Amino acid sequence: MKSFSVILFLIFISCSRLLYSQDIGLYGIKAFTNNYELRNPSGTGVFLSIPLNREHFRINFDYMVLFNKRTFTGRIISGFLPPEALSETEKIKSNSQCVLFDLTFLLKAYQWKTNSIYLGLGFNTARFSGQRKGLTTGLTKELWGTTKVGISLGFSFIKAQLFTERLNLITNMKYRLLNSGEFATDVENTFNDQITIFEIQAGLSYRLR
Repeated sequence: MKSFSVILFLIFISCSRLLYSQDIGLYGIKAFTNNYELRNPSGTGVFLSIPLNREHFRINFDYMVLFNKRTFTGRIISGFLPPEALSETEKIKSNSQCVLFDLTFLLKAYQWKTNSIYLGLGFNTARFSGQRKGLTTGLTKELWGTTKVGISLGFSFIKAQLFTERLNLITNMKYRLLNSGEFATDVENTFNDQITIFEIQAGLSYRLR
């Protein structure tokens, strides 16, 4: 995660001399995943958008957090998986989250007046973590934290000059594919398998200059 952040910073510095303007933005997220722990999380994101080549191309740097809470019936298991008879069935509250960094290259596909449509290809890294707590026993278990890398495909609609010349409305749709890894089969890792995320994002951006 730290190395990816350094890479993003270096790319930003290397592109700074090419800037025509910069946008900063904030958006809300509703996502749908194939992971049974994270399920269909909600979240927020912030971004920096840099237009290049007179705004036909853009580079976006995104930082976002997805989170989900759920309650289910099961067992709190710590460490290696024990026989079922050694753990008690109870209601379990699960809190899970995904912290994600995204670098996206955007190409303008269509423009009409102040409305623009962009298509994007992104490269991202994500950190998954969480905790389970037994509502009867009070036992807690930290879920095995997992870092993944992947790619994303996106569609963005931008309505510029919303109320003022510098304020923009943004809506995005993104599909992410994050890699799977190898892990000991006798220890539960809820985030080990390949994870797909489909996101709907909506928010505002502000042009700094």
